[in-house]
Amino acid sequence: MNQALEKLDKSMNHLCLYLMKYREDDPRYQQILSALAQQYQACSTLMSLAQDDMNNVYNFKYSDIGDIKSLLTNAGYLEQTPKAKR
Repeated sequence: MNQALEKLDKSMNHLCLYLMKYREDDPRYQQILSALAQQYQACSTLMSLAQDDMNNVYNFKYSDIGDIKSLLTNAGYLEQTPKAKR
Protein backbone atom coordinates (compact mmCIF):
# COMPACT_ATOMS: atom_id res chain seq x y z
CA MET A 1 0.00 0.00 0.00
CA ASN A 2 2.83 2.39 0.86
CA GLN A 3 4.44 1.78 -2.54
CA ALA A 4 1.24 2.80 -4.31
CA LEU A 5 0.94 5.91 -2.14
CA GLU A 6 4.56 6.83 -2.86
CA LYS A 7 3.98 6.48 -6.62
CA LEU A 8 0.92 8.72 -6.38
CA ASP A 9 2.92 11.16 -4.25
CA LYS A 10 5.65 11.41 -6.91
CA SER A 11 3.14 11.63 -9.73
CA MET A 12 1.17 14.44 -8.06
CA ASN A 13 4.45 16.31 -7.53
CA HIS A 14 5.26 16.03 -11.25
CA LEU A 15 1.78 17.17 -12.21
CA CYS A 16 2.10 20.21 -9.94
CA LEU A 17 5.41 21.08 -11.62
CA TYR A 18 3.81 20.75 -15.07
CA LEU A 19 0.92 22.90 -13.92
CA MET A 20 3.29 25.81 -13.25
CA LYS A 21 4.38 25.82 -16.92
CA TYR A 22 0.98 26.79 -18.29
CA ARG A 23 -1.48 29.62 -17.78
CA GLU A 24 -4.96 28.90 -16.51
CA ASP A 25 -6.57 29.60 -19.90
CA ASP A 26 -4.39 27.00 -21.64
CA PRO A 27 -6.22 23.72 -22.39
CA ARG A 28 -3.18 21.76 -21.18
CA TYR A 29 -3.55 23.40 -17.77
CA GLN A 30 -7.10 22.05 -17.50
CA GLN A 31 -6.00 18.58 -18.61
CA ILE A 32 -3.22 18.49 -16.03
CA LEU A 33 -5.55 19.82 -13.34
CA SER A 34 -8.07 17.10 -14.19
CA ALA A 35 -5.36 14.42 -13.98
CA LEU A 36 -4.23 15.85 -10.65
CA ALA A 37 -7.81 15.67 -9.34
CA GLN A 38 -8.05 12.01 -10.37
CA GLN A 39 -4.76 11.19 -8.68
CA TYR A 40 -5.81 13.08 -5.55
CA GLN A 41 -9.05 11.06 -5.39
CA ALA A 42 -7.12 7.80 -5.86
CA CYS A 43 -4.70 8.84 -3.12
CA SER A 44 -7.56 9.74 -0.76
CA THR A 45 -9.19 6.38 -1.41
CA LEU A 46 -5.96 4.49 -0.76
CA MET A 47 -5.33 6.43 2.43
CA SER A 48 -8.80 5.63 3.74
CA LEU A 49 -8.27 1.96 2.91
CA ALA A 50 -4.85 1.97 4.58
CA GLN A 51 -6.22 3.18 7.89
CA ASP A 52 -6.57 0.29 10.26
CA ASP A 53 -6.04 -0.50 13.91
CA MET A 54 -2.28 -0.29 13.41
CA ASN A 55 -2.53 3.42 12.47
CA ASN A 56 -0.33 3.18 9.41
CA VAL A 57 0.37 6.72 8.35
CA TYR A 58 1.92 7.77 5.07
CA ASN A 59 3.99 10.95 5.16
CA PHE A 60 4.05 12.77 1.85
CA LYS A 61 7.67 13.30 0.77
CA TYR A 62 7.31 14.82 -2.67
CA SER A 63 4.03 16.69 -2.90
CA ASP A 64 2.18 19.01 -0.54
CA ILE A 65 -1.23 17.40 -0.15
CA GLY A 66 -2.66 20.46 1.61
CA ASP A 67 -1.74 22.78 -1.25
CA ILE A 68 -3.11 20.29 -3.77
CA LYS A 69 -6.38 20.09 -1.87
CA SER A 70 -6.62 23.90 -1.76
CA LEU A 71 -5.85 24.17 -5.47
CA LEU A 72 -8.48 21.57 -6.40
CA THR A 73 -11.05 23.15 -4.08
CA ASN A 74 -10.47 26.60 -5.58
CA ALA A 75 -10.70 25.15 -9.09
CA GLY A 76 -14.04 23.50 -8.26
CA TYR A 77 -12.87 19.88 -8.35
CA LEU A 78 -13.48 19.40 -4.63
CA GLU A 79 -16.26 20.70 -2.43
CA GLN A 80 -15.36 23.15 0.28
CA THR A 81 -15.79 21.81 3.76
CA PRO A 82 -18.32 23.84 5.70
CA LYS A 83 -16.74 26.00 8.39
CA ALA A 84 -17.89 25.59 11.96
CA LYS A 85 -20.39 28.19 13.11
CA ARG A 86 -19.51 30.18 16.17
